[in-house]
Amino acid sequence: MDLFSSLINPTTNLLPCDGVVNYYASIIEHAVAKSYFNVLYNTIEWKHDEANLFGKRIITNRKVAWYGDSEYAYTYSNTTKKALIWTKELLELKAIVEKAKNAGASYVMPMFGVTLRKGSRDYLFKAFDEKFPGMKEQYQQQFGEQYECNSPHSKQLYETFYELIYKYGMTPKMKFYEPEPDNQLTLF
Repeated sequence: MDLFSSLINPTTNLLPCDGVVNYYASIIEHAVAKSYFNVLYNTIEWKHDEANLFGKRIITNRKVAWYGDSEYAYTYSNTTKKALIWTKELLELKAIVEKAKNAGASYVMPMFGVTLRKGSRDYLFKAFDEKFPGMKEQYQQQFGEQYECNSPHSKQLYETFYELIYKYGMTPKMKFYEPEPDNQLTLF
C-alpha cells in the first residue's frame, strides 16, 4: 500500500505563501533506474584517471569516463583525455534532465545510493536472502552498518550529473525562502 501517492500532485504548490515548490517524486521509476545503473556500470568505458604531478605520472583509484556531443580532446596536467560520443543510455538520461529543465525545474537533487535505518536494513537483508543469496554478505562487507551507502561509482555519477545541470542553468540545491527585512513602522 502506498501511503504517500495521494500527496504527489505536481500542480500543487507546497509553499503557497513563501515560494513555489512542486513535488514530482521520482522522475525515473526504480526498475528503470536499476536497469540504467546495470547498463552504465557494465558498458561505460570507465578508466583510471591519470595525471602528471611534479613530473611524476599518477594513476588514481578513481575511474572516469569522458562522453560528449562529439569526439574531442581535453588536456590537463599533461594528460590528454578523449571524449567518446554519448551512448544510447547516456543520451536518454541527458534527455530526462533536459525535460525537467524545459518543464520549469530549477534544481534537481540526486542521490546515487541509498540511506538505510536499522529496520530498513533488516528488510533489505531479508530480501537479499530470499532473492539474491550471498548478496547480503557482500553488502555488509562493503557498507557495514553505515546509514548512507553510496554507489561505488557515485563520484563519477555526480560529476556527470553536475556537468549537465550546470550546462542547463540548474542547481543541485533548493533555494530556501528568505523573508524580506522587517519594515514595520514605529509609533514614535
